[in-house]
Amino acid sequence: MICPQTRLVEDESNSLWSRHSRTPGSSDVARKTVSYDDSAKVPWLMRWPVRLPQGMEYKGGVSGADLMPTILDAVGIAIPARVQGSSRIPNILKGDVGWKEPVFIENIPHEPLEGKRVVERAVRTERWKLILRDHSRSELYEMAADPAEKNDLFLYPDFAPHVKELARLIFDWGKRFDDAVSVELGQKIA
Repeated sequence: MICPQTRLVEDESNSLWSRHSRTPGSSDVARKTVSYDDSAKVPWLMRWPVRLPQGMEYKGGVSGADLMPTILDAVGIAIPARVQGSSRIPNILKGDVGWKEPVFIENIPHEPLEGKRVVERAVRTERWKLILRDHSRSELYEMAADPAEKNDLFLYPDFAPHVKELARLIFDWGKRFDDAVSVELGQKIA
């Protein structure tokens, strides 16, 4: 126990999440430095027998930004308007565990990509992931058909409408949360 005030949460709610590390089964270590699911997916386990159903798997996208509002909601504290993310408690209680909204990824790779340090922003929906970079190698994946993100569709003209739609989401998110990189990268395409 860290302090007496944590006792209620400790006794009735357990929430565990992991740090980023090499994904089991991943064959490409370099991919850990960018916005691929190998790197972006981090498990978050919640146990709260008095309130949450057991054995449920949330299938929708969840962001690290959802941790705080979910925990605040769970302990009955109002979520400030300026907070990014959404509480997942209402969806879990209703058994509504599918995709609700896009998940946005902000990333600055630790290792240079193609010899240059780059900045990335990505948006992940149930069907698509668009990764925009501050150089020419942006990427689009149809996640349902290509969960390993091996078939980049970004340069195929048939997928241009999806690229524009997703870039617009990144642009709008950047405007909403004052992220100049998202605005810059999104407006180049949207």
